[in-house]
Amino acid sequence: MTEKVSISIGIDLGLTHSSVAYYDIVRNESILIQDEIGKEQIASCVSLSQLNNIGFAVVGNLAKYDINNKCIIYDNKRIIGRDERDVSYEDREHWPFKLKSRDDGSAYIECYNPLTQESEEFEPEEISGMILKYLYEITQARLGNHPILNVVVTVPAEFNDRQREATLLACKLAGIKNVELENEPTAAIIEYKREHPNLLKNGDRIVVIDFGGGILYVSCCKIVNDNVIIESSGGNQNLGGNDFDNVMIDIIIERIEKVIPGYYEKKIGITQKEKIIFNKKIIRLKEESERIKIELSDKTDTELNLELLLSDDYDDKYDIDPTITRKEFEEECYKRGIYEEFINKIKQVTQKKGYKRGNVQLVLLNGGTCKMPRIKDRVAKLFDIQTFADESFNSINAVAKGAAYLAYLERGDDREVVYDIVQTPIGIELEGGKFEILIKEGETLPTNIITKKYCTVYDNQTTIEFNIYKGFNEYVNLYEMEYITTLCIDGIPNRKAREQTIKFTIQINEKGVMNISGSVDGTDIKKEKHVNIDLSREDDEITKLIKHFQTFY
Repeated sequence: MTEKVSISIGIDLGLTHSSVAYYDIVRNESILIQDEIGKEQIASCVSLSQLNNIGFAVVGNLAKYDINNKCIIYDNKRIIGRDERDVSYEDREHWPFKLKSRDDGSAYIECYNPLTQESEEFEPEEISGMILKYLYEITQARLGNHPILNVVVTVPAEFNDRQREATLLACKLAGIKNVELENEPTAAIIEYKREHPNLLKNGDRIVVIDFGGGILYVSCCKIVNDNVIIESSGGNQNLGGNDFDNVMIDIIIERIEKVIPGYYEKKIGITQKEKIIFNKKIIRLKEESERIKIELSDKTDTELNLELLLSDDYDDKYDIDPTITRKEFEEECYKRGIYEEFINKIKQVTQKKGYKRGNVQLVLLNGGTCKMPRIKDRVAKLFDIQTFADESFNSINAVAKGAAYLAYLERGDDREVVYDIVQTPIGIELEGGKFEILIKEGETLPTNIITKKYCTVYDNQTTIEFNIYKGFNEYVNLYEMEYITTLCIDGIPNRKAREQTIKFTIQINEKGVMNISGSVDGTDIKKEKHVNIDLSREDDEITKLIKHFQTFY
């Protein structure tokens, strides 16, 4: 019997679209997996509308344009690992589901369940878990159920520890084993290096601009001894291709309603049948807006498919001008300040480390929005068009393909180590709220193991808490600093203040996972914490979450 070859895969878990690739050792390249309708870019959407019929959620492109839009969940990457109060209210206005807060402030999703005809609660990790499981399953089907040895899932460099932990929990829910997280810009650069091995050298600077459907991320990276170091990164959680889609939607609505007033007006008190007809109108509008936007990246003008947009209401007697020009589209985007917002964020991130025209050797434009000519032109004015990646390099698929290659490199001892840096100091809260930095800004990963000794602060103290924060302040300030976690040690022997010593250690490994421990001198009392899953949940809560997840997928 022939032994099945094990496979390594990479998953680009995106906000609006995700993709998955496997590394083909025969062809020596990463291959993208297509879904059941032949698409490599798979919508990061989950729909509950078919629970009555098939008993489980629909995921991907089939869920994206579901007419029962009150049952659809998307934009989950904006929510996962965050508190409810930190999620933009502007985004919520467009969501068919509701965002609510747990007692600890963490966000959860409430969506209509047609099976129970009631609202259903979902943790964000469950939604990401469904998308991940779907990607994993179509990969297994495509590869003939070969065993999958290693998996790399990418996250933004901007993701904090809590968001990374939540993503790992989503992998756990999806049943994905041997999984590692990698930063998206690192994966993109690794793929570029693989495809063009002689173009990047030690000391070269790279700017990665990831402008996808809903989020802009900018990363300044440097090649150091054949490794990739992220020197600075930043982004705008509320700027992306969807903003350009909305401009096109408004242009189309204005064009049609000049001839058919109120065509897209949602009337109050409509019947269920009328509601379904209206939802179909909106879906067609969104599809056509996206198509026109994409076509205008290659053409100076294109025409609306009025027969599709108006469907049963179509009449060739309507005098609607079908031509949309790139010029009018770009002018409207300019009026709304989208281009300036985009460029200002790039400047803000690149100026931190002095990345500018003349000292940047490569600019990688990732994400479909970066294909728009005006976006390319604005970036070229900042850095020189000669620094753009070779046109043969498919940046849209680069993150997933780079992740697959990194997963393959996990197999052997010659794995290429990819380092990042600590961009914000990490430390501990001392008596009186003073903040002591233990891991400094700019340290490469993995960091050195830092060991400190602390004393009890009052007589007969039996418990001590080490509160870990990220920030620059001299004193802990919850409005300006980010709380990470707490290590609590109990059972300290009764002593007078300052007489009992506790040894505390902290380190961050090459994957950005923090390991902390504390031990009481003269005793066998020791407590460790590895921040690599959502440790705010107890094991029984995770078990309960897994059962709920399996009910739907």
